[in-house]
Amino acid sequence: MQPCPVLIINLPSSAARRAAMASQCARLGLAVEFIAAVNGRALDAAQRAACCAESFAAFHSPLTGAEVGCYLSHLKALQYLVDHDCPWAVVLEDDVQLPADFATRLTVLCQEADPTFDLIKLNAHLPRRLVLQVLSNGDRLVRFRRPPINANAHLWSLAGARKLLARGGRVRRPIDVEIKHWWELGLRVVTLAPALVTLDPALCQASTIGVRNVRTAAGWYRKLRYNIAYSLASRYQLCRDAGWAHGLRLLLPF
Repeated sequence: MQPCPVLIINLPSSAARRAAMASQCARLGLAVEFIAAVNGRALDAAQRAACCAESFAAFHSPLTGAEVGCYLSHLKALQYLVDHDCPWAVVLEDDVQLPADFATRLTVLCQEADPTFDLIKLNAHLPRRLVLQVLSNGDRLVRFRRPPINANAHLWSLAGARKLLARGGRVRRPIDVEIKHWWELGLRVVTLAPALVTLDPALCQASTIGVRNVRTAAGWYRKLRYNIAYSLASRYQLCRDAGWAHGLRLLLPF
């Protein structure tokens, strides 16, 4: 028996991806719930303005329709978690691969993870990390200097879901970038190592989000200013939250 719901975000128009994920999960004996993704490109100007009023001040570029839809889709998945009062739930995007021992490792993770963790990222490979907890199967829960950029595989706690939903659907940044600002959300974000989920190379090359291009001098300046401000704030918040000794261990290059 799987330890928590597995929710898969999928655009209704992406039937091939849905079929591939359903087949993969069936082979592993997983019961899954598909969350119909929001097509951000189909939102009209008024709808975009209603949910993205704060984005220009919070991010360096206007959000694309796909980024808005992705954020709102993740909120739909978190609302499912809250509505069903789930202590934990896995939220996957539809371009991932799951290992044969997915359910086994997930069970240990749900049973043993520190309940104060709000979000556990399941797909990340970064070298510098601070080990916070070692599970009975040898898996580790670690903290990086900053949460990795991706949103394709998360294990959310009920408390963590409520914290993000408390923003009232306001889309300020792409969802993975928003999570990088964990201190603004009050989130405790950690990562499972080794990674439990990997990207499907065939599917991730055809991303439904797309690529952002900065083409103007003003755009480059806003991006540079944002990156400097984020770098300074994230370093300060890391040291403040983890303690200066642990924070400096992650920040220093030796």
